[in-house]
Amino acid sequence: MFKQKSFKPYITIFLVAIMIIFFAFFFGSKSNQNLNIINKNYAELDRGWYTIVDGQRESVLELPDNVETGDDGWITIYNDLGRPFEHKQNLLIRSSLQDVIIYIDGVEIYRHLKEDDLDILPYASLWHIIELEPHLEDSTITIKLYSPYQSFENTVNEVYFGAEGDLYIYLFNTFGYRLVIGIFILLSGIIVLIINKFLDKEHSNGRIYLATSVIIISLWIISESRILQLIIPNQFILGSLPYLMVALMGIPIAHYVKDYISIQYKKVYFGFLTYYKIQFVAVILLQLFGIMAYFQSATIVQISILIGVFTVAILSFIEYYKYQNKKARVFLNHFMVIFIFALVEITNFMLNGFSHTSMYGLFILTLYVIYLIVRYIMQISERFKLSYKLELTSELIYIDTLTGGKNRNAFEIDIEKAFNDPYINHELRIVMFDFDNFKEINDSFGHVEGDEALKTGFTLIKTVFEPFGKCYRIGGDEFACILETKDKEIYDECLEELNVGLDNVSNEEKYELLISAGSCVFEKDKFEKPSDMLRVADQLMYQNKNKKQKKDSN
Repeated sequence: MFKQKSFKPYITIFLVAIMIIFFAFFFGSKSNQNLNIINKNYAELDRGWYTIVDGQRESVLELPDNVETGDDGWITIYNDLGRPFEHKQNLLIRSSLQDVIIYIDGVEIYRHLKEDDLDILPYASLWHIIELEPHLEDSTITIKLYSPYQSFENTVNEVYFGAEGDLYIYLFNTFGYRLVIGIFILLSGIIVLIINKFLDKEHSNGRIYLATSVIIISLWIISESRILQLIIPNQFILGSLPYLMVALMGIPIAHYVKDYISIQYKKVYFGFLTYYKIQFVAVILLQLFGIMAYFQSATIVQISILIGVFTVAILSFIEYYKYQNKKARVFLNHFMVIFIFALVEITNFMLNGFSHTSMYGLFILTLYVIYLIVRYIMQISERFKLSYKLELTSELIYIDTLTGGKNRNAFEIDIEKAFNDPYINHELRIVMFDFDNFKEINDSFGHVEGDEALKTGFTLIKTVFEPFGKCYRIGGDEFACILETKDKEIYDECLEELNVGLDNVSNEEKYELLISAGSCVFEKDKFEKPSDMLRVADQLMYQNKNKKQKKDSN
């Protein structure tokens, strides 16, 4: 018998592999010994900078730093490139929702500005790699930055100097783990959707809501990874994605809690759901019409998300302890991970800690997603096993263990359906069979040989009649067929073929195999129920048996 494979060994291997990757990735960087094959051919250009405010040279800087702006709102800093270099080098600069202009010895070599008339285009925090010509000696580099947002108007990030390839390697080595984690979580959400659609017979909308939440969080992590720009160099996407994902986060969670968790507070969650949908549309429209940029509306959005997070936690707690809602308790246990993660990150944002998602927060979130995925796969596995057992049990109920054919239970169900189905009953014929000498075979040759005779007889009946319907063993040495043909010529040819087969078996065996048959065709005005047809077919079968017995006695 087929034995279903267990998922558990694969799940164990999967978990071990994930843990090895995480330990190697996160803790390997803590080693004091640098074993990188690729040499570090770039340098932090973080010292020797001066500020210029309204034409006046100010204090020395060490980047990153906050710098006073001039009357025009621009930050101006400069540095002397004292050392010459023979090959082309590059500057790597990070702008935080800022415009950038760069000069060498007063000559502009790079400019990246958001066009004032393009309100639809949002500001984005970007990397700028600027190629420098070789043999620059004693040259002065000047960087000007401008941001319309107070939170970034004084910000100057690190500046790096080196070969272009080495600068890209630095970016991936420093921020690549965020992108990898984001993609992993994204794929996890997509896998759940695929499993729910094609493998899970429940097709739960609840899991669709949860998987959608995971996908939204993953897209936010990817957008905040700092290196999405290297994959999708589109300012509209880079400037929109993180804010839109935050605005979307509350919608699938509110849907899930309202439809699957809450009993007493569905109206409250419906209110949150409505507000989040309106807010999402409003955030887009305000940006498109230049009324309020994504960054400016982000605080409002995150406050609303934070209020929702606290509300879900409190109401779930009340539902469990006051109303004994067990679903609320299970959800609350899982939700606390998201609650803590969201609380830390949103608080960090509101305190102007724009250092992006913390490594440890991502690590915890990723482990939690792995746990949920593995748990879901195990649930699917258990349901597959249960479904297989139920299917096997169901088959055994309708299968005759001796012949392997359908039994009386299946026959009674099928005859009822055929009798009452107008598309079938107009051609319905019932045939009843009975062994003429089965007792003699049992008495003379034993029950084992008798069982073989029954199996042989049923095989002959199936071979002849099954092209026109279904065959059954309904008990002992009695068999039946439900045929979808009233054609008497076909029926007579089948009986003749059956008798030829019985004669061939009788010539080869030490006993004679004889079967009597009787049939009845459906007549709408004559029969009220299936048993009426069975009674007529049974009578005709016994008439056939008696006729053969009289012929043998003569």
